[in-house]
Amino acid sequence: MKLLVEAGSTKTDSVILHNGVTIGPIIQSSGINPVTDSTHLDAVQELTAHYQSHKIEEVYYYGSGCINDDVNNKLAQNIMQHLGYDPIVEINDDLIALGRGFCGYEQGIVIILGTGSNIGFYDGVKISEGLKSCGYLIGDEGSGYKIGQAIVRAYCRGHLSEGLMDSINQTYAVSPDTLIPEIYKQANPRPFIASFGSILKKVEEPLKNKIMDEVFDPLLDRLIVPMYQRYKAPIHLSGSIAFHFSSELREKFRKFNIIASSFEPSPLKGLIRYHTNGKGS
Repeated sequence: MKLLVEAGSTKTDSVILHNGVTIGPIIQSSGINPVTDSTHLDAVQELTAHYQSHKIEEVYYYGSGCINDDVNNKLAQNIMQHLGYDPIVEINDDLIALGRGFCGYEQGIVIILGTGSNIGFYDGVKISEGLKSCGYLIGDEGSGYKIGQAIVRAYCRGHLSEGLMDSINQTYAVSPDTLIPEIYKQANPRPFIASFGSILKKVEEPLKNKIMDEVFDPLLDRLIVPMYQRYKAPIHLSGSIAFHFSSELREKFRKFNIIASSFEPSPLKGLIRYHTNGKGS
């Protein structure tokens, strides 16, 4: 019996796989990022609470923030500690999830556009080249966080339409005067800021186009185009931003004569297939 975990900074999806069949539903819990979120151990506890009564033999964990052996080993220990027993735990970063989930054993360029962003070249086995995300303070081009930043800035400066201003007031129970203090008092404001990204669809022109250019042009210029020029491999994008802004991104790709193979919200279905027919089968 295996546990597959696909953890982003905002949410975590997990499911049990046994003899090639999923057991029970896909369970969604809080996001986990052991690097940027000081409260991630609470999210690990929330995740493992669903599986303490099972006898999981292997855990295949794919997640944001899994950047080195030290981080990964600590995360594996925390998972075993909260489960209350010691299955085999394999920790992989989120790009490996896309490589295995979308490419299988073929080559491809894999891109995450969710709360954060990341990109790498998958050679059929591993990520043989990656361009560092640099985290939300420095990088994360094209991410929900960057869109959320732009929306929050426009809201606080009164640049949104009256209808959108009122909608944000009611949805978040804030005002332009109280939102910034609310953000700065949070231990991990990144998911909260990224949650404003969905509002971009409702922003009127020309501000909407201005924000999309501000967020997506650096993603193409600094990350996607240089990697595509090196490898000319199929491109696969995953994450909430990739999925919900697929038409806008396709249009931007066309300007560089790039065609993306897929825009999906999550690689989990592909990972189920991979772990049924491939690794750990």
